[in-house]
Amino acid sequence: MQIIYLSIFNIVSGFCTVFESTLHGLSHTKYGNSKLADDMIWRMHRMEQNGHDKVNINSTCLNLAIKACCHNTKLPKGEMVAFDAHEYVMNFVDKYDEGKIAVLPSRVGFNTLLTCWAGTKHWNCHLKAEEIYNTMERLSRKGANSVSPDMFTNSLMLRIYTSQINRSKVQKKALNFFNKFDFKDLDTYTCNCMLTLLARSTNANNVEKARQLLLDMEERRLANVTSYNTMVRGFL
Repeated sequence: MQIIYLSIFNIVSGFCTVFESTLHGLSHTKYGNSKLADDMIWRMHRMEQNGHDKVNINSTCLNLAIKACCHNTKLPKGEMVAFDAHEYVMNFVDKYDEGKIAVLPSRVGFNTLLTCWAGTKHWNCHLKAEEIYNTMERLSRKGANSVSPDMFTNSLMLRIYTSQINRSKVQKKALNFFNKFDFKDLDTYTCNCMLTLLARSTNANNVEKARQLLLDMEERRLANVTSYNTMVRGFL
């Protein structure tokens, strides 16, 4: 992989697809290299600035660099990949806000980071997830439609909330987050996350809310074994 990486920059008239293909390799779950992926991004950026019109960083390139960072297995002992990846993504956002780069990761890149946080058990992960979500909403309001949260983003947020649902403050945040959406906009996974949330929280009217949600899921043919098991474990 490193030999391929080094040879890329010997191609003066390199095309974006060549760089994307290399970044796909560098972001491999097992054999990737986040350091080389990051180096490639900033070399491409310098080439753009120097007038190489056939070299353009796009959202896909940034998404792949984020994926490489999230799969980094070479961090020093004691460091968490999620924190490193979070700083990496927010650095892109800061440079975009400052006008130093003209492109952002798409929602795919942001969702990759949220997935990374969802895989941790750190007590602070819901706050980091909220920062990501709020950033996506802020950027989309400014016209960056490709970063607006989607169904998968919402599912990841609920997954992160439910992982810390025993904390009362997190329960309240999760319920407020869920109440922003219409049931008809939610898929099975998201609805099951919400059933778990209602089953574990302590609000008095949660039983009725859970029943109503399950009825809605049944009408839309979204209910599955997990849905019913959650109701049985949580309310019986």
